[in-house]
Amino acid sequence: LPFWLCEPLSCLARAVWCCVQGVLGALTRFALISHLFHGPDMFSVAPASFRTLRRHVPDFIITDFLTKSIMKQLRGVIGLVFGLSVLWRIDQKEHL
Repeated sequence: LPFWLCEPLSCLARAVWCCVQGVLGALTRFALISHLFHGPDMFSVAPASFRTLRRHVPDFIITDFLTKSIMKQLRGVIGLVFGLSVLWRIDQKEHL
């Protein structure tokens, strides 16, 4: 059991840190997407993407959560399909 779980202020600090880390990660991902679509360097695209995200805060939080969940499931499914196809191919080669 981690020590910070026993202290209320440490739990609060950890929760705030997780929220800040999630929002910064989402902002970084959406700035990168904006950079890919618009083309100029990241520093000129960042203010525009921040303004857009500030207008749509609930939408981008929901989108970020759903994107993470879907990508995690997709990675698992792709890994499973790849592993099963390798096993199937080995069985075919060895006539099992």
